[in-house]
Amino acid sequence: DRQPQVEAASWLPANYEIRPPEPDDIPPVSLAVHRKTRVPRQLRSFRKPFGVAAQERLHSCIFSLQRLSEEPIAKVFEVFEDYVNIHVVQELCTGGSVYERILERQYFTEQETAVLVKHMLQALVPLHTNHMYHGSLNPECFRFLNSSPHSPLKLVDFGLELKAHRWDAVEHVGGPDLHNPSLPHFFETCKLVFVAPEFAPPQQPRRKKDSSSASDIFSVGC
Repeated sequence: DRQPQVEAASWLPANYEIRPPEPDDIPPVSLAVHRKTRVPRQLRSFRKPFGVAAQERLHSCIFSLQRLSEEPIAKVFEVFEDYVNIHVVQELCTGGSVYERILERQYFTEQETAVLVKHMLQALVPLHTNHMYHGSLNPECFRFLNSSPHSPLKLVDFGLELKAHRWDAVEHVGGPDLHNPSLPHFFETCKLVFVAPEFAPPQQPRRKKDSSSASDIFSVGC
C-alpha cells in the first residue's frame, strides 16, 4: 500500500484545476478538478497550527484519515501544505446536506430518519476504532454522495481546523502533553442539546420562583 504523505503545496495547481467556490459553499471549501482524469474533488484549506507538536499531531490525524476507506466517510486522496496552510483533497459529495434534503422533500418518514441517524453513527465507528474523535460534530458535517433518493450519507468534515486551533492553544499555554492518549476527551465541544424530559439528567430541586420550562428540555453536555 502507498504510504500516506503530505506533498508541497506547489504541486496542487500542477495536479488540479482549482475552481472558485460557489456562493452556497462554505468559505474554506472549493472544487478541485484533476487535470489528467478530469475527476472533480473537494478541496478543504485551512491554516496550520504554529506549534511543532500540534503540527505533528495534525499530520498523524490526516494520515489516519487517508488510511480509512469505510463507506460512511468521504475518502481523503491527497494532502498538500506550505508554510502557512494545509490543503486536503477528498471525495466530492454533491447531494447536499440533510437540511437541504429536508427542504427539498418537505418531510422524511420515521423509517428514513432512522436510517439517516444510523448512517451518521456508523460514520463515527471507524474514527473511534482508530482512536480518533471528531470534537465538533453537527448535521452540516454530513453530505449525500449524490442527488439520488437513496444516496449514501457521508461524513465530509472531520473537524481538522478546530482541532488544529485547540492543539496549538494547548501547546502555547504549556498545557498537558498533546500525545497523551487520554487527552482528546477533554477537548470535546460543549453544545446545547435538546433532550426529552424523560431522558434529561436528574435536576437539582428548584425554588418555586425558578422557571422550569427551559431546564426540562435542555442540558449542556461535553
